[in-house]
Amino acid sequence: MKQKLTDKKLKDKRFRKTEKAIIEVFFSNKKVLSARVVVKRAKISRSTLYRHHESVYGIVPDYESYILEKYSKLMRILVRREKVRAKTLYYQMLVFILKNGDIFRMIIKRGNGQLLGRMVQRIKPKLTKLYRLPKNCEKILAIYEKEIVGVLENWIRNDFEEDETMILSDIMYLTETMRARLMPLVK
Repeated sequence: MKQKLTDKKLKDKRFRKTEKAIIEVFFSNKKVLSARVVVKRAKISRSTLYRHHESVYGIVPDYESYILEKYSKLMRILVRREKVRAKTLYYQMLVFILKNGDIFRMIIKRGNGQLLGRMVQRIKPKLTKLYRLPKNCEKILAIYEKEIVGVLENWIRNDFEEDETMILSDIMYLTETMRARLMPLVK
């Protein structure tokens, strides 16, 4: 599947205006609306909708792919640095989430809940190295990932009420105690 959303497209004023109309209609209802209804309410043609997304069911996955690609580029650069700390990685993650807050709210509201987990997975190799986890640590990392995702989802659902430094503090507590708390689970 070709990625429909790109920075280049989102910089185009007309594309952004149309995309905004599609998103507003899409989220105006608790149920996923049909393409016919989205087209009618957004006052666009069906072909315009399909130039933006393959289907109405593809709207959220398109945004998930777009945001994960942007995040992955950022993390690839940071993870390669030898002396980068986990705190720096997570702080950059939180800033990224804040900068793209509207998209994250939308994805958390309607997505399948896997985006934040994929984001944490991008830094797992660095965490394994930094915290000297054993080779067979998949169970530890799986549980740890769910903990971090829970903190992030709660923060996004509460509309970023808590300051990112408080969220970072919670994440770092979970990260720094991960080995001691979860190591007994490794057999």
